[in-house]
This record gives sequence, C-alpha cells and structure tokens, in this order.
Amino acid sequence: MNTRYERFNEITFNAYCIVSIDRAIARGLRRKKRRAMVEIPLSEIEDRAEAAYEQKYLGLSVRETAADTFEVGGMEIPIEDENLAKALRSLPPQKRSIVLLALFLGKTDKEIGQELSLPRTTVRDRRHEALKRLREMLGDEP
Repeated sequence: MNTRYERFNEITFNAYCIVSIDRAIARGLRRKKRRAMVEIPLSEIEDRAEAAYEQKYLGLSVRETAADTFEVGGMEIPIEDENLAKALRSLPPQKRSIVLLALFLGKTDKEIGQELSLPRTTVRDRRHEALKRLREMLGDEP
C-alpha cells in the first residue's frame, strides 16, 4: 500500500512540474512578444536620427512633406499619404484618436482607455470599427 501511495505522489508531482514549466515558458514568450512591440529596431533609430538631422540642419520640416498633421495626446502625428489623411479626417474625432494612438503611437487598448477615460472593450470595439471603415475607404481587402 505504501508504494502505491508513493507512486501516486510521484506522478502528481511530475504532472505539477510539467504544467509549471509549460506556464513559465508561455509567460516568457508573452514577455518577449510585449517587449518586441515596445522596442525600436536600430535601423529605425538611425532613420529617425537622419530625419531629425535633416529637419534641424537642412531646414526640412516633416510638416512641409506631410499631407496632414493630427494632434493626439499633445503630440503631432504627420500623415504623408493624402488618401490616408483624407480617410482619417472622415472618422469621428474619438475614433480617429483611438486609431492614431494605437497604430502610430503603439499604445494598447488599456492605455488608450485610461487616457480617454473609456473601458478597454469600448476602445477595442471603436478601433475595430474605425479600421474597418478605413479599409473600406482605402479599398484594401480584409
């Protein structure tokens, strides 16, 4: 009887260890994915530095080359594509802000919700609606 009980404990402990390891791996992969969304590749940093240099020393302005500039959260977001700028102008202001914060500033639904005092699910729904409308206006297939 004693050996059966020990075998049961061994099997239970092994199962616990396997589940714990699987969850730790999944947690690590999620952290890596989140970090990759926030980190900026070195090549993009070099491009930004080059653009800042051109703007400062050559007198070129992002505003001069942009088709339109939108202000969201105290930041100006220049949009160079005239069709995209026109489509964004056609959106209601709050949906436009949600799309700009999500796509151009890389904020999550939770962060946008906190900034705009909206529930996360409302932000998600409005973002989906706005992106669907943008796709329709720009003629992109889903």
